[in-house]
Amino acid sequence: MKMRKSFLITFFGLSSFLAFSQTETPKYSYDPLKPTASHSKVQAFVTQFLNNYHYRKFVLDDSLSSKIWSSFIDNVDGSKAYFTKAEIDSFEKYRFTIDEAMLSGELNAPFDVFNSYRMKYKNRHAYIKDFLKKPMDFTTNDTYEVNRSTSPWAKDEKELDKVWDKMILSQALGLKLSGSTDSAVVATLSKRYDMYESRVVKWRAEDIFQTFMNAFTEIIDPHTSYMIPSSAAQFNIEMSQSLEGIGATLRNEGDYVMIVDVVPGGPLFKSGQASKNDYIVGVAQGDNAEFQDIIGWLTDDAVKLIRGKKGTVVRLKLLPSDAPIGTEPKLLRIVREKIKLEEAVAQAEIINIKHDKKDYKIGVIDIPMFYRDFEDARKGGDFQSTTKDVKKFLLDFEEKGVDGVLIDLRNNGGGSLTEAINLSGLFIPEGPVVQRRTGRGKVDIESDTDKETVYAGPLMILQNRFSASASEIFAGAIQDYKRGVIVGERSYGKGTV
Repeated sequence: MKMRKSFLITFFGLSSFLAFSQTETPKYSYDPLKPTASHSKVQAFVTQFLNNYHYRKFVLDDSLSSKIWSSFIDNVDGSKAYFTKAEIDSFEKYRFTIDEAMLSGELNAPFDVFNSYRMKYKNRHAYIKDFLKKPMDFTTNDTYEVNRSTSPWAKDEKELDKVWDKMILSQALGLKLSGSTDSAVVATLSKRYDMYESRVVKWRAEDIFQTFMNAFTEIIDPHTSYMIPSSAAQFNIEMSQSLEGIGATLRNEGDYVMIVDVVPGGPLFKSGQASKNDYIVGVAQGDNAEFQDIIGWLTDDAVKLIRGKKGTVVRLKLLPSDAPIGTEPKLLRIVREKIKLEEAVAQAEIINIKHDKKDYKIGVIDIPMFYRDFEDARKGGDFQSTTKDVKKFLLDFEEKGVDGVLIDLRNNGGGSLTEAINLSGLFIPEGPVVQRRTGRGKVDIESDTDKETVYAGPLMILQNRFSASASEIFAGAIQDYKRGVIVGERSYGKGTV
């Protein structure tokens, strides 16, 4: 599992971030992208916020400016496959201006680079298409360096062309050695680069802003990222393990938004009229609104139309992926519901083992992440959380008379700090769980205040080198209170919040 980071979600001027209303078609083109007034305000706000409150104190000066700029260039063209040395040199005028720009909200530098990159990509795509029309010669003795991060920048376009010739030839050779015919090789590569180009043309100002802000935040702290609203919404879905919508996983397939998976029990599943690989070609809100054609849309943009509050109606036009040309799409009316996502929630089972001729029952709980539905928790009442789910398992284990409990935290990269504290409370009477020290030296003690111990029997925590953050806080508390034994590998060692 990829390490989960601690995220800075800034909602300053949130409504200004939305690229379009629900009835407006998003514009995808190679026209220069420009920062919004909100981007400038948020950049200045985040810079001041981190400068004032981040644990690791930093000085926003020319030295830091240079590091941020190098990080940004690496994020844009780390493979050194698009810009020439002369173009990179022309951007050097920005290297020592980023510190002042961060405080004032000025964003000309990253947008200048990114707009140049997009045009380079457009021209490179045309070059690739022409290259694929020519016969390929696999008899040369050329070599190709796959990892170009340490390679020098190409001195001119001709040198870059040679790099790309080798790159495409290497990819073609790989396909050919796997058994593809020459025509299939060309078709596969052509489709692959068309797909890449389709993504680049659909990039938005928000994407540039997020890339640049992360070049800054990751220099300050590798565990901190900035998220634009669409990324923040996805993060909240992952943390809550639920969403309000139709119950489907979507992705772009060429110019179409395709259904990758249908969530069992969700509205789309209950309708019985949609299948994996169906294309959603139109969306309408309620029972009376006109359909919005979404062919050619990014999935993120389409999702803004498809998701919505529980109880509201959305109508879809669906087209099977194997439908003959000219087939009329079928119409589907869906009432949105709150969907529980099951792939990253805690799971439990009881396993039977024999030791020294005795039979034992062991309750095993797998916790892939520390999730919590913060929005529902704020409202009060019932909400999904790691602690609530694990408590149910422990009560069930007690009823069935288990001899011990094993909690599997392997590959658990963390999540909600609140859940790490509350989960610890299921196994101890009460007391401190973790201390947090601020950048100004203040120490906050986070404690379990509930005197109830849900499970007091034998306990083992299983971890590996990918167990991080909230996992380490929970395991550390269990160890400090001598409530259980920790087995497996040394954990990741993520000590920042």
